[in-house]
Amino acid sequence: MSIFSFLRKEKNPADRRRSERVIGMGARAEIDKRSFPIADISMGGARVDRFFNDVAPKQRLFLTIMLMIDGKVESFPAQAVVRRKGNGGLALQFRKLQPYAEQKLSEFVRINSFKPVNFPI
Repeated sequence: MSIFSFLRKEKNPADRRRSERVIGMGARAEIDKRSFPIADISMGGARVDRFFNDVAPKQRLFLTIMLMIDGKVESFPAQAVVRRKGNGGLALQFRKLQPYAEQKLSEFVRINSFKPVNFPI
């Protein structure tokens, strides 16, 4: 802790997110050929609900993200790392999103950004 630490805005240490997250709005994650609802999503990651499979923190997952944009389902492959698991949910951090995936995810976040989310995980 530095002498100037009081100048920095205090942040909740449990909230390490760097991107705005939005409600999943029907978004799904397909992992190992099973589909799970996405509770919330951002450019940096997602929180997947009802996930009870055996995974560990820091494990890499390959998944398909399915988003509803303008009445059409847009899907794309993604790589993610498990950050946390608990309460029937899974916190994922995206890795190596392709340009198309970044574009669609950005569009989804922009469209849904007016809907506030404040879920702890």
